[in-house]
Amino acid sequence: ARCLDHAGCLLDVLDHFSALDTDKNGVLSRAELEDAVVRHHHKTAELFVGRYHDPHHAGCARAVALSNTSAAALKVSGEDEGGRAWAVDASAEGRAVTADFSSKGGGSLLGNWTSGGITWADGNEWQRLPSAAPPSSCTSPPKDALETGSAAPPLAATTAV
Repeated sequence: ARCLDHAGCLLDVLDHFSALDTDKNGVLSRAELEDAVVRHHHKTAELFVGRYHDPHHAGCARAVALSNTSAAALKVSGEDEGGRAWAVDASAEGRAVTADFSSKGGGSLLGNWTSGGITWADGNEWQRLPSAAPPSSCTSPPKDALETGSAAPPLAATTAV
């Protein structure tokens, strides 16, 4: 991680040239450099890959997977009460993840890796499930509706992801 200035970045490229030059022609093409950036983002994002428990939507599936697109390294997906499936793009940098929940009525939300899960900026904490955990079953109303005895608020008004 010497890439703090231009000289450090050039030294990093030279140190890793043979791995970057995938067609072994002695020249780094734009495509080879773009592929290296995508591989780097996927490697960084692997920390977050897995299935999670969301206490704001008990029993509802939550998953983080590597994305097949270069625009976003991660795909965060889930199912909410009533079987409403959703998926959003996310990116990771170190122990931080940013997910764009605008398609669910929210906005961009920052999360940080903590011991065993993701703590989101809105206070929600997703705990990673063991790989052998049974499939989720999401049929109950959101946590907020259970606590107040009222119907679930519109999605745009909630802070839970």
